[in-house]
Amino acid sequence: MLDIVSMPQSVQAMAAHESRSPKYTHLPTAKVIEYMKEADFVPVHAVETRARKADKRGFQKHMLRFRHQGLTALVGDSLPEIVVINSHDGSTGLQLWSGVFRLVCSNGMVVASETYGKFSLPHRGDLQGKVIDASYKVIDNANKALIGVQEWSKIDLDRSAQLDFAAAALVARYDSLDAAPVKPHEILKVNRAEDQGSDLWTTFNVVQENLIRGGVGSLRQLDNGRIGFRSVRPVRGVGRNVELNADLWRLADSYAKVA
Repeated sequence: MLDIVSMPQSVQAMAAHESRSPKYTHLPTAKVIEYMKEADFVPVHAVETRARKADKRGFQKHMLRFRHQGLTALVGDSLPEIVVINSHDGSTGLQLWSGVFRLVCSNGMVVASETYGKFSLPHRGDLQGKVIDASYKVIDNANKALIGVQEWSKIDLDRSAQLDFAAAALVARYDSLDAAPVKPHEILKVNRAEDQGSDLWTTFNVVQENLIRGGVGSLRQLDNGRIGFRSVRPVRGVGRNVELNADLWRLADSYAKVA
């Protein structure tokens, strides 16, 4: 569990940015944490996006992951979480997403499909009851998603299908394969023994980790004719992290539906 004083400045903000109108209801993320604790969810990770303007520092978009205090049940090496996104500068309303955390690689991912949707709460009105109600619905969806993950682990992908999946994942991040700094086979690089496998769940985890954390790449001829190392850079922005996670989850879900 994280202590509030150790969290990013934007999480601790007790007032909205000066640009907000009188109709804007400021919801301190510290209050959200209190509401979540009433439902026995505690924060385990917090990060904020980089503010492009100096006056927005301390008010920018941020993301927290919550886990239920009494959680004991796991599916494989994964467990359900709630992903909360908030800001105090108007860049986003309060969002609650279903999440999955994989213990073996300390990697969090966002669940996104027609079945496991997010809950968006605008900054107006009384939000306490809405936050608590949404938290229970979100964690229920995360639990259901983990049950679905068990089915993903039974779907085997041959090498051609794995490469197709990796190619589609690169397009999700870079819009085209030509714009990607690496080839599909390079983001299928396995980082640990636990990820040796060709099933859909394992393939998804390998690709997701390599695209989000970055680092994979190879030496190749650059546009200037020289030989250089091209690699995937880590995804650092909160919004882009969640967006890409959601795209990858939908991609894997589409494979599961036609298997």
